[in-house]
Amino acid sequence: MNVRLAALLRAVYVEIAEITWRTVLVILLFHFASSWGLMVLSGEEKFTHPITFLYFYATTATTIGYGDLSPGTNASRLFAVFWLYPGSIALFGTILTKVGGSLWDRWNKRMNGMADFSKVDGASVLIGYHAQRTRHMIDEIVAGDPAAQIILLARAVERCPDERIRFVRTDSLADVEAMRRASIATARHVVIYADDDEQTMAAALAASAVLRDANNESAHMVCYFADESTAKLLTSHIPRIECVVSTSVPQVVRAMQDPGSSRILAALASTIDDATIFSFVVPDGVSGVTLAVLADHLRRHHDAILIAFQDDGGVPIINASPSHEAGPGDRLYVISDRRLHADAIEWTKLRSVA
Repeated sequence: MNVRLAALLRAVYVEIAEITWRTVLVILLFHFASSWGLMVLSGEEKFTHPITFLYFYATTATTIGYGDLSPGTNASRLFAVFWLYPGSIALFGTILTKVGGSLWDRWNKRMNGMADFSKVDGASVLIGYHAQRTRHMIDEIVAGDPAAQIILLARAVERCPDERIRFVRTDSLADVEAMRRASIATARHVVIYADDDEQTMAAALAASAVLRDANNESAHMVCYFADESTAKLLTSHIPRIECVVSTSVPQVVRAMQDPGSSRILAALASTIDDATIFSFVVPDGVSGVTLAVLADHLRRHHDAILIAFQDDGGVPIINASPSHEAGPGDRLYVISDRRLHADAIEWTKLRSVA
């Protein structure tokens, strides 16, 4: 019995000491009900209706005091001075303080990487951080899709480095719980660009497990590797991951043999500087449309150049046969100064032309 009493007293002490929302609500309801009852008992008939008294109570608590309602008897005035006024004003101040504190805590958690974004759907999640590199990646993502929701999962970063993104801090890039907070389970894109290939490999395996557990097969994961053999090792186990390997050596040779080609490749890779490479998927129901007809339509009506074609799940083919027909699920790659969506193309007219 003594143990139960001690536990009860401890719970009451915690409620009062921490001033939880439950405590505030209980005190507010008690103070409102007792004030209303005592006002009615003191002969204040104008306060009999609860809505009328609620109006008077709110204007008193907020210190607005319109003056259209006020106690009329000495008893109710004394009661208002010693109970109603101090109690309601103190409660209103407590509520404002708790609301402000809650907003501050939420903002502070977001800035310090402690917030939970697991409810965010369809985000682009960046794993790994480097000041210049990550900012450039964010610039490119926003330029290609201004509405993109970007979440950064990083270690050794104290506060959110960019106001355009959300931030999750972790001690390990392969931390599954941190990945869930970063909404990888429901992500649309996942980009892993860690400090070295070992961290990238570990993060890729962990992220793939989170996506598999969430049955998220539509998410596209891209990993950067400095070593091609490590990239091949990852894709041999998880073929759907797209690995980008450093292209510095081929670009140097290409620039040597064909002066200026490195600048062209850099421009095609950037969304910010000039026209770049975009892609879209052929929708369901499309048939009988050759690449020749499609390329002509894209050039004349959308100022876009068709450069590559990829069968559903296959490897992109540059300069594919013009007589090849595009079908549902195929991905088409174009050079354009803006993103082109599949629903902007009048596929029925293309079939009639074909």
